[in-house]
Amino acid sequence: MGRQERLKRERRAERGRRAGGRAHVRRTPAVLLAGVVALVLAAALGAFLLGRSAATGGPGGQGSGQGAPAVGQRFPDFSLTEVDGRRLSVSALAGKPALVWFTTSYCVPCQVGARVVARLDDELGGDAFNVLVVFVDPEESPSALEGWRERYANPDWLVALDEDLALATAVELRVLDTKFLLDGRGTVRDVDYAVADEDYARLLRKEVGAS
Repeated sequence: MGRQERLKRERRAERGRRAGGRAHVRRTPAVLLAGVVALVLAAALGAFLLGRSAATGGPGGQGSGQGAPAVGQRFPDFSLTEVDGRRLSVSALAGKPALVWFTTSYCVPCQVGARVVARLDDELGGDAFNVLVVFVDPEESPSALEGWRERYANPDWLVALDEDLALATAVELRVLDTKFLLDGRGTVRDVDYAVADEDYARLLRKEVGAS
């Protein structure tokens, strides 16, 4: 092979490497944009829930006026349908600590946190506490909920859609990723609104062990 031909091939290879780098740069903002869109949608849903709570029972509303359950109070009873068709009430969580987690399938921080809690669940043997994931976007399909559980959760986690937002209204839900930790009697032990990170996993481990 002549020198000029080798130079041509090297130049073509270099152009290919540069093009590949540019393609990677283009893909990265797309991934970030998807996360931003998900957060915007989550914020919009939170605003909707806030308006519903005010209209139907939250501060200034005409509902029960009981307010959101705080630490030391009983978690309200509810009636939800799990994705496998079972009817769920608060009694389904009795007997051991339980985490009631409000989310949507597109809440990115919730997806990240679910994997953290799933790892803790595995570390504790899979039977130390119950997890009920309550989806609050009425437009989501059962397949979306099942897909979320397959990707981010453990198979035994309870997954249900709050179709009429009755439970979200009862707890005066303001933001996605709201988590209520209950003891075995249904009393609230902790309320958390941030991403479930390793600090939250340590808190959860401590509370579950103390129950």
